[in-house]
Amino acid sequence: MKRILLPLSITVASFALGYGQGRRADVIKAGADTAQTAEYRPVDSDTTDIALSNISIGQWDTTLLGWDIHISQLYQGVAYKDTDTCYPNYMRFVNLSKDGKKLFKDYQITSKKLLGKIFHPYLAFTSLSLWYATTSSLYFYTGCCEPETDNCAEFILVFSRDGKMHQYPLLSTLDGCLDGIAIDVSTFYILYATELNQSFPNRSEIKKILDKYCTPAFSEQMAAHTLRNNPAFGVPKFNPQWLNSIEIDTISGSSPICEVSYTRIPGSKKRVVVRLPLQRKTENCYLISGVEEKKR
Repeated sequence: MKRILLPLSITVASFALGYGQGRRADVIKAGADTAQTAEYRPVDSDTTDIALSNISIGQWDTTLLGWDIHISQLYQGVAYKDTDTCYPNYMRFVNLSKDGKKLFKDYQITSKKLLGKIFHPYLAFTSLSLWYATTSSLYFYTGCCEPETDNCAEFILVFSRDGKMHQYPLLSTLDGCLDGIAIDVSTFYILYATELNQSFPNRSEIKKILDKYCTPAFSEQMAAHTLRNNPAFGVPKFNPQWLNSIEIDTISGSSPICEVSYTRIPGSKKRVVVRLPLQRKTENCYLISGVEEKKR
């Protein structure tokens, strides 16, 4: 998978708990004037002290849109080592409250939990950062990467005020395709579907998402839609869990198109396909300008 840097322009407030070879993590608190930084340097394998396991090495707190966010990080020993370098294993604990109500207490995030069946020790848990926030949900970016490579499995974790957490893959584009389109489109679908799926969707926040990723005309066209008969999903009623099977292809040219497909039944070969015409905004930015449904 080609790893693409996250666009800072859509970050509401971010703090990163990320430690990896040659990688710096900025920790930004909402309202703060300066950013604290932390850096991890690999250590020689013969000096690694496994007794450090379970010692807290960091904790970050912030408030945003009625959310109280508390993240702590623990060192869990060596996850992977090569000839002369050890790569650490970390666990994050997430504590979240909304408007004074505790929703998540010591929710654990580990590489094993993120990767599931594809877990391998060399895919190190490298970061956790707040990607986007609304009054109903917090969207965290996280990833597990092979040391010293761009081979990463990346995800968006969604914590909602109903007390539920959902994990979705964050897709990158393939070499030779329109750079950044797949990551933007997969992000749009995660944000849009999640906000529409709330018990009481906030129309102003949904409109902000549409304005970010769509042309003004298409944003207005989509503003009143729900999960039912929504042209962006191509089915009578969309289930956000289907985003776990999403695939994205881009077709370059004078009139570029992004093809989004997903399955409604796990393991099914029958996919719903939606074609999204794109309109160039800047040299490196495209907006969704419409939708064409196609099933196969």
